[in-house]
Amino acid sequence: MSGLINTGIDYQNRALSGFVRESAEQNEIDSANKELDSARKAQKTQMAVTGTTSGAMVGAYVGAEYGSVGGPWGAVIGAGLGYLFSQLF
Repeated sequence: MSGLINTGIDYQNRALSGFVRESAEQNEIDSANKELDSARKAQKTQMAVTGTTSGAMVGAYVGAEYGSVGGPWGAVIGAGLGYLFSQLF
């Protein structure tokens, strides 16, 4: 009878070992997913900054073509459009 009990305990230990291993692997996967999400957010922020800056520069240039007052307004409008397009695309 003790052989059967030892076999049962051995199976139990193997199962627990498998669960611990799977748990560690899942923690690694979760950690990698968090890093990936963080990188995606950083990239999206960078794209928003780039789009806003580019829009402001183009808007200021186009606005300045229509007079000295148009430059600042063109920059504001261009920045808004640049940000909007960076979020949409």
